[in-house]
Amino acid sequence: SLAIMPEALCGSHFFVRMDGETDADGYVMRVGDRLLDVTGRPILELKERYTPLRPAGYGDPTRQSHTYIAAERASGREVFVKDVPTDRSGRNREKGILYYLRDVVGGKYPQLQTMREHYSGNDRDAYVFDKCPGGDLEGLCVSGAWNCEKTIRDLFKGMVTAVKQCHEAGIYHGDIKPDNFLLWDKSMKDIRLTDFNTSLAICVSRRTERT
Repeated sequence: SLAIMPEALCGSHFFVRMDGETDADGYVMRVGDRLLDVTGRPILELKERYTPLRPAGYGDPTRQSHTYIAAERASGREVFVKDVPTDRSGRNREKGILYYLRDVVGGKYPQLQTMREHYSGNDRDAYVFDKCPGGDLEGLCVSGAWNCEKTIRDLFKGMVTAVKQCHEAGIYHGDIKPDNFLLWDKSMKDIRLTDFNTSLAICVSRRTERT
């Protein structure tokens, strides 16, 4: 039988797992009749492909998570990596949402940060993202580089648009704050919303069984 996660039904989008599976790597996402494998690449490939450079942000001690900047060995290109414990509770919303944004609606909502790759193993999940060249909104506020009317107007417009796209994608973000808005260029007009750890699909509860 298939157990549909309570928060997962969102129109035709919902997360499922096979009964009896306890490994979160076995979760898949169903969109209509399409199943998406969210297993991820082996975690050892992450270490083979990228070299850690320096910490990025503070992570979340309560989740034993950490973030860092890494360099791709082949090209030298820098990326952002988020490393978190594998969620075995059956409620790994972040993983499903990241796959949904990349593989189902990829490109449709450009102001939502999209995962590049996912690696899994040794009770860890590592998500790789493009590195944001402009930092985040919190850093901008601290620097004081935003103290003119036009800049504030552009920033606010970008923030509202990012949240609007999030809702249009069927997602409640749940953690709107300055350091979750990324500045993608120095014009401060390309603002992207990130960190879907506490996000919810707009959904209703449902459970079905299939023999």
